[in-house]
Amino acid sequence: LKEIKTFLLQVYRETEKKFGTFAEMGIDFAIDKAHNIKFIECNSSGTKVSLLNAYGEETLEESMKMVLLYVKHLYAKRLRS
Repeated sequence: LKEIKTFLLQVYRETEKKFGTFAEMGIDFAIDKAHNIKFIECNSSGTKVSLLNAYGEETLEESMKMVLLYVKHLYAKRLRS
């Protein structure tokens, strides 16, 4: 996990260095059988735009609620530790 975090931060920083600041960035990557991280691509708008275009505002809102609930769960779990 530490290597993945380092990889993602490096990709994010280098991409912003070249293209400017992003409010959000999707970074697609894979991990092969030897546990090597393989970069695929960056997406400047994440999946929200695609989700909105394909399924509408109600589905996007429900998706965002689920993200916030998950963050709330992680935060509560951290407080208990």
